[in-house]
Amino acid sequence: MSISNDDNEFEDGVEYHKKIEYLVKSLKSTGAAPKDKRGLHGKQENSLSIETKSAVREHINSFKGRNGHYSLNRTSKLYLPKDLCVKKTNNMFCELNSTSKLSYESYRTIFNHDFNIGFGYLRTNTCSTCDEFVVKLKGLEAEKRRASNDKDVKKITKKN
Repeated sequence: MSISNDDNEFEDGVEYHKKIEYLVKSLKSTGAAPKDKRGLHGKQENSLSIETKSAVREHINSFKGRNGHYSLNRTSKLYLPKDLCVKKTNNMFCELNSTSKLSYESYRTIFNHDFNIGFGYLRTNTCSTCDEFVVKLKGLEAEKRRASNDKDVKKITKKN
């Protein structure tokens, strides 16, 4: 069978012809192309159960992290320690839930799509005011040590 449209010519079997007929019929009746109905049958045997997804979310929420300091008002990103990674957190989940048959890819998908989490605490993510306070604090601590050492020297010299 040969179907031609303008300069394009397609040769295919009956299946292609059925698709064209379905498209033409839909365009005539509704004036629009039919909506895609793939995946709406409700028979996804390989999809994760709601219980498994909620268990993964609870596990990820159990981690305590830090917010970014300077960008605190602009983002809700949470930072976990740099020694963790998605693979390690997945392994931890699998150890706690040994009966669950969750793949790494499924865990990673939930981790990346449902959470805004990074790894490693940001050290350059501070404002200039905080940097100034840290410098002053270090200076005061150094002065305190020097003063303490001076008092110790004076006490020793007075005793002799």
